[in-house]
Formats: sequence, structure tokens, C-alpha cells
Amino acid sequence: MLRLLKVPPEPNLPVGSADTARVFRASRSYLRLKLLRWGVGQFFTLIGLVAALVALQFFATGTVEVLEKVPHRAIIWRFAGWFEVIGIIGFLVQLPLSLVPVILDWEMRWYIVTDRSLRIREGVWKVSEMTLTFANVQEVSIRQGPIERLFGIANLRVRTAG
Repeated sequence: MLRLLKVPPEPNLPVGSADTARVFRASRSYLRLKLLRWGVGQFFTLIGLVAALVALQFFATGTVEVLEKVPHRAIIWRFAGWFEVIGIIGFLVQLPLSLVPVILDWEMRWYIVTDRSLRIREGVWKVSEMTLTFANVQEVSIRQGPIERLFGIANLRVRTAG
């Protein structure tokens, strides 16, 4: 897929910095954190899907007093069955489709640190590179919540002039 999208495998080094450049990727712990967030989202989506399916069956069987007066419960049951099938198929189809961007986001994230600058490259559909020169850096802060601490990672925030 990356060849099809013509994404370069590694970022270009800044001119004149081949000797001092250090190229690295986001850590595997960052990928594990992103996968955990993806998994939690999928879990709650599954809970919502199951709750919707239970509600559809509950209403379609006519156990609610209001629906007992509806003469066409068979039609409601048929639609509920189709909604169940579409919901399950949709959930199963979206699993790999939503997992691929999470993995590609990690794989296509590069950092280059030289003696004068920091370059960040990310993206698959739209590859973007941002270079921050250390001369323009005004503030550096590190933020680490309990989940990041558990995974041994932190968020580094760099603010520059301009």
C-alpha cells in the first residue's frame, strides 16, 4: 500500500547534517498505547451494538405494551433481523479498516534530531514534515498522565517563536 501511495520509506535528512543527524521512530510503547485506545473504542462500540441488538429484539418481539397493539409485529421483526445482520457485518468489516490507520500512523512517524533542529515527519495520505530550529524554541514541556506513565512514555511539547 505504501508503494502504491508512493510514500518514501525514510525521511530526508536536512542538508549538511548527515554527520550529526539522529533518526528514530516513535517507541513501541506508543504503538501499544494507540492499540489500547483503539481496542477500548472497539469494545464500547461492541457494547453499543449488542445493546442496540437486544433493544431491537425486545421491541420486535412485542414485549412492550405499546407494541402489543401494533398489528404488524412480523414486519418489525423482519426489519430488526436485517438491522442485526447489517450491524454485525458492519462491525466486523470496520475492525481491520480502523486498525490499519492506527498501525500506519505509528509506522510513518519519524523524528530527526540534529545539532541545530528537530524534524518531524508523519502521514500516509498526506505526508507532512515540520522542522523546528533550536534557535527559535521558546518553551519545552513534558506531560505524562497515568496511562502514559504505565506505558513508559510522555508527551513532549515544543513551542517556537513565530
